[in-house]
Amino acid sequence: MKLFLRIVSICGFLLVPFLVLAQSQPGGIPHQFYGSVNFSNGPAPDGLLVEAKIDGVTVATTITSQSGKYGYSPLFFVTDPDSNRAGKTIKFFIGGIDTGKSATFENGEHTKIDFVIPLNIGTITRSETQIIENQSTLVTPTTPTVVKVGDKLIVIISSQVNATATIEKIQKLSSDFVSANYGILSGTNLLNAFEIKITGNVSITVTMSYSDIGIDEDTIAPYRFDGTSWVPIEPFEIDKVANTITFSISSQTPYAIFGSPITYQPPTGGGVGGGGGEAVDTTPPSISEIKVVPGIDRATITWKTDEPSISWVVYGATTDYGKEIKTTSYTTSHSLILTGLSPATLYHYQIKSRDAAGNIGSSGDRTFTTLPKPLKGDINNDGKVDKYDFALMMANWGKIGANTSDLNGDGKVDKYDFAILMANWTIA
Repeated sequence: MKLFLRIVSICGFLLVPFLVLAQSQPGGIPHQFYGSVNFSNGPAPDGLLVEAKIDGVTVATTITSQSGKYGYSPLFFVTDPDSNRAGKTIKFFIGGIDTGKSATFENGEHTKIDFVIPLNIGTITRSETQIIENQSTLVTPTTPTVVKVGDKLIVIISSQVNATATIEKIQKLSSDFVSANYGILSGTNLLNAFEIKITGNVSITVTMSYSDIGIDEDTIAPYRFDGTSWVPIEPFEIDKVANTITFSISSQTPYAIFGSPITYQPPTGGGVGGGGGEAVDTTPPSISEIKVVPGIDRATITWKTDEPSISWVVYGATTDYGKEIKTTSYTTSHSLILTGLSPATLYHYQIKSRDAAGNIGSSGDRTFTTLPKPLKGDINNDGKVDKYDFALMMANWGKIGANTSDLNGDGKVDKYDFAILMANWTIA
């Protein structure tokens, strides 16, 4: 008898959540959907937003997981809160893209729908000799498109919102082709060159590799062809360990890296027989007014020199530095942005400036610390996720549009944002 009462008690306890759920979800029985999402270059990445819409209004959302699947974990239901959705058409969107597929809402049904999106997403890999033409790609805030061409080029296409971009053409250019069509900068060697044409409301970062054999690395810089001549690109970041240069592009023109060969420089002054002549400048630039504004993944460094100079910053996690970003214009006011940094990390850096006579001044080693990454769910930005953030979310519950309580960025404050809040709850 006691065992029977114990079983009844347990069953009653387990039944409570289902009764609460039923009371909180009035209306008709939901329609369940599940399946897979594939793009031209493979399965959808995990975390891509899947939306169901009726009459243009989003009625259910989920995300992809397990190599392009959706609706398995978590389950994906289109609900019927007012018992009036039977027979209505449901349209599906992946990452904001209309899939062109639809279904009719039926209470209590479960339907498998597989989506094939005629776009690329994620990483596109080609050999050095292959040409990429007329390839469309979906870019999301969490999934940039990365194009790898052998070991010569990496192009990162990113966006703060869901966007599509078209890779009209990416092709490696030979030295003979560049020389015949665009010319070579006087006194330099061509180290790498590509035709890069990408359209769309996106940001584009290019990393090109180079060989430094016989090349003065202080002269290496990227250029774009403006239809008449090669124009320097500023700023840019050079990694002398990996032999790469990274820079941002916006216009669709050929891009190239040039560098001057190492040459012997005879000592200045003090020659046999003396003689007059103008005084030789042997004084390096003086560096002053150094300021650093650190961010989460970047830092802006400004400084001044007492004479026009080209300048660069070497930086890294230790005094070995390892990375470098530089300018190519002679000026007295300097500013560079270091990108790709890790949050809450101490960095060492050193500023160097060179005047027209070749004298190099240095700031000595300095440090800065990047800002910590914001805590997901910390709506009031007090460094923890607690009852005050919960109160803010409840105050904004159900609201549509931009909102600090919309933690997953799907345009509304709902149970998915609440799940993120709970997952990051601060234990006192």
